[in-house]
Amino acid sequence: MESEQLKSRFNFSDSAKSCALIFAIALLIRLVGIQWGLADNVHNQTFHPDEEVNWRYSQQMQPARLNFLPGYYGYGTLYFTFLNVASDVTASYTGVPVGPNDWKFIARCELAGRIISALAGSGFACLVFLSGLKLKNKFTGWIAGLVIAVSPGLVVHSRFATVDMLAAFLVAVSGLFACRILVDGSTAEKETMKWAIWAGIFAGLSAGTKYTGVIAIFMAIAALLITKPNNYWKSIWASVLASVIAFIVSTPGVILDSKAFWRDFSFELLHSESGHGLVFEGTSSGFIYQISNLILGMGLILALCGIGSLIYFAIRKNSWAWILLAFAIPTYILIGKSQVKFFRYCIPFAYPLALGIGMLASSGDQKTVKGRAWIGLAVLGLSGVDGGGLASTIQNTGAMLAPDPRVQAANYIQSQSSNSTTLGLASDPWFWTPPIFANTGLIRMVPFPIRDQFRIQATKPRVLEFIPPDFNARFQWDPRLLTDLNPDFVTYSDFESLDLDRLSALQKSGIAFPLEIQVDISRYQTFQADLTKNYKLIATYGYHSLAVEDMRYAMTTVYLWKRTLAPSKPQ
Repeated sequence: MESEQLKSRFNFSDSAKSCALIFAIALLIRLVGIQWGLADNVHNQTFHPDEEVNWRYSQQMQPARLNFLPGYYGYGTLYFTFLNVASDVTASYTGVPVGPNDWKFIARCELAGRIISALAGSGFACLVFLSGLKLKNKFTGWIAGLVIAVSPGLVVHSRFATVDMLAAFLVAVSGLFACRILVDGSTAEKETMKWAIWAGIFAGLSAGTKYTGVIAIFMAIAALLITKPNNYWKSIWASVLASVIAFIVSTPGVILDSKAFWRDFSFELLHSESGHGLVFEGTSSGFIYQISNLILGMGLILALCGIGSLIYFAIRKNSWAWILLAFAIPTYILIGKSQVKFFRYCIPFAYPLALGIGMLASSGDQKTVKGRAWIGLAVLGLSGVDGGGLASTIQNTGAMLAPDPRVQAANYIQSQSSNSTTLGLASDPWFWTPPIFANTGLIRMVPFPIRDQFRIQATKPRVLEFIPPDFNARFQWDPRLLTDLNPDFVTYSDFESLDLDRLSALQKSGIAFPLEIQVDISRYQTFQADLTKNYKLIATYGYHSLAVEDMRYAMTTVYLWKRTLAPSKPQ
């Protein structure tokens, strides 16, 4: 009888087809543009600042020898483990690296890491579909699954070799088991303990990917407290214990490399409290800023419908809404208090919000005006009539398929240069720099003297940066680049200038900043004054996107200035 009830609810054959179709739609969207920014004949490093770092940490592990210690614990270890295995498979099928800096091999491994994210993002859509199906019906699941499939922030981050999509996928698995407890716990009490344990395992695995994933266990706990099956406290403790074990198994460094673990974990806590340089200085509270990130990453209609539906159904005492809020509220508090406000911190929110949208769309009678209105609103949000949804995904995908602005700028500069031409940089070369020389994007783990040698050796044009005798005393936007070195061209990107433009405007409006930030603003303003006096802006490449940094990696804006006056000092 029990199996018949489950079969009736899930309707396995039709559900499997729908699930496969949603997965295929989501994966196809994610694979288009997935090779954006990888190393090629122009530049050796990816344009994403974290991907090579993740890959190099993953290579510290040797799973075949039961060594799962990357030596770095800013994140859990599970994604690094998958990336290590994917790199070994890449070597087996495409050729082993010819050296530690075989950039083509590294790019293939980073692509493998991106495919892991794309598969996780597509699986995320399937799990949301199954959760909607379990909570109500197939239509609910379809709407919710499509929200995940087409939301621009989720699609873009599914094309990066980073931890975020795998962590969100594992949150959704845990959430699906919590939904099973809620719906079937009172009639399948023997299964409840098993579902609770599995929910705990996947919450622990999510934490072993990105620490905040452990909050997913609150969904299972809430479901158990609401349904109160026999021995539900035993199920709660079993779920918690399972999550702890899963976390330790996926991140064994918490025990086997505890000193390094607590060093990096403590640093992440401090980083969350202190901020991310100038990136989020002078911005609104995280509680407000992350709402704007959700609107950016999903679209206005989808974000507001998701938030509104959870609140509305919770007020109406719908148990499923409280299950989802048991995860959403503590996650929101955690990231709202943080001074670091990247969009990627919002990605797990997509699970409760998508289900809320699905439940809202299927809440009314489809034969009534009100019922059709809810469906129409969801469809409008999915299509992106408000600039979000699929429309924004297409725009972001187009940017990832088009020639990158950094490459466009580099091509133009080189076409206008001879061996005597000079190009000035306002900051150390990094992912934001036009690839005038192949190693512009060397990660900051590489000591500065080594990185700087590649800049010094560049020709056509020669690349200049003002480096004082003590290179540790260098700083961004040093006006001496213009007054002492007099380069023919100057270039920088909005990754370098956007926050200082914003802070300068805030300072002019009367807002005071700490002394160290005032110094940065003053240097920038002096640099810009000298630049506009002696140089002319001759080209701008890119998109002028005001999105948060981790949504702009593929939508950089690069500025190119040319000297209009003869240099006052010899170069």
